[in-house]
Amino acid sequence: MEIQGYNMPEDLYYEENHFWVREEGDLLIMGMDDFAQKMAGAIVYVQLPEDGKILKAGKKFAKLESGKWLGKIFAPVNGELLAVNEELETNPGLINEDC
Repeated sequence: MEIQGYNMPEDLYYEENHFWVREEGDLLIMGMDDFAQKMAGAIVYVQLPEDGKILKAGKKFAKLESGKWLGKIFAPVNGELLAVNEELETNPGLINEDC
């Protein structure tokens, strides 16, 4: 679905910090929403935690940086981080291509 020019797929669960979660079997996949990535501009840096990190809902676990924004990424749920998209460390602009 498109809302005021922002792509907001209906199969995602959105949270207040402009990130989304999608269920895939027993796993949850997380990403940044289209509104936030457009407002941030070109993402130039992503600091990701190690696999296996225990996440607590509402607590910071990663960072994002663009030319005009420095942001924290908060866990939307309690759980264990099984894997990160390691490509983001060398090419953080992937978020702008497919948030």
